[in-house]
Amino acid sequence: MNIYILCAQDRYNYGDLLFSLVLEKYFKESQRSVDYNLYYCGFIDSKMSAVGAKDTVSFKKIEKNISRNDAIIIAGGGVLGQTMRSLDKHLSKNSIHLYSKVILHRSLSKIGMVEKHFKKKYGSLLFTPFVIDKDLFNCKVIYNSVGGNICKLSDSLINDQVNNLKKADYLSIREYGTKHMLENYGVNNTVVAPDSAILISKYFGDKLTELCSNNVTNVVDGIDEYVVFQCSNDYYNSHKDTIDKAIETLSNKCKVILLPIGFAPLHDDNIALEKIYKKVNSKNIIYMNKLNIYDIMYIISKAKIFFGSSLHGCITSMSFETPFVPLADGYSKLKSYVNAWGSEHFNDVAKSEDIVNLYSVYRDNNFSEELKECRNKQINASLDSLNNIADIIF
Repeated sequence: MNIYILCAQDRYNYGDLLFSLVLEKYFKESQRSVDYNLYYCGFIDSKMSAVGAKDTVSFKKIEKNISRNDAIIIAGGGVLGQTMRSLDKHLSKNSIHLYSKVILHRSLSKIGMVEKHFKKKYGSLLFTPFVIDKDLFNCKVIYNSVGGNICKLSDSLINDQVNNLKKADYLSIREYGTKHMLENYGVNNTVVAPDSAILISKYFGDKLTELCSNNVTNVVDGIDEYVVFQCSNDYYNSHKDTIDKAIETLSNKCKVILLPIGFAPLHDDNIALEKIYKKVNSKNIIYMNKLNIYDIMYIISKAKIFFGSSLHGCITSMSFETPFVPLADGYSKLKSYVNAWGSEHFNDVAKSEDIVNLYSVYRDNNFSEELKECRNKQINASLDSLNNIADIIF
């Protein structure tokens, strides 16, 4: 029996690289009596083992081997509403490559060749890459705590995704906003379960020191107290003055580690953090780059507070019981998630203007019991959902 784990794990975006690692550990520990093989799939071959994750094989290469006894797990992330155009752009090597793809997509669309182009490049999963038509493969199709938004798609693509989701053998959603959105389209077979990345502390917490880079442990272990700051380039550009001022103020109180989490195109945290590092000149600011995924876990796990716009940065904080400040404007996947799974003092997003004040609140008060309870609640709920998945597969 083969289990194909499919998600956006073929580029370096921290959160998407965690799901296969967690699922591998879960299946190994669950000790089911059926023999199985795990295949880690993306839309291109990749060597993500260089950053501590799983190498991927392109789904196109293996799709003909899938049989009725097999299972495809859409492993997590904001997969609902994704199109091949958006996926193709996220797989760009750099900004020039990204721009060339935008031009190509427009040109192919004008001559009616988009479908043929993507079928040749990526295989059967045409315009709904992560929302699989079960009838194409006649196997079990499972969604593991996914998110996303289908509302902005064309009517025909919405209809395709809705019909495919209704056929799923198991459909778990990571928060209630997505659940309600799907229900509005008649998708009523959903289960709400926390993002499975919450399990990283359970599976990797006692091994982090040996898994992360020596240069990271040397820096982190040599600091008495520090906070972590991360944000996307888009978020920084909308709040650059208040962020620069906040980081400067924080650097007068403690060490500040600027931590990029998203490195893939359209997830360019490093661009924003390099700007901050150059603009706010302080010996108390440390910019860390060229990190593996365990380095990121370790840095967040040892921090006094994590400030960030990354959903999986905040989920990592929850997993390791690190106080965190989710930074977002208005309604977002981050707000929806912490509303669903956060605790009394960690259940909503903050504004960039609140950074310094919240530093004082979380520095001067002890929230360890609250954070522990929040972590354990999510871990138990995530394991319950994974048990349901295992029961269906095996």
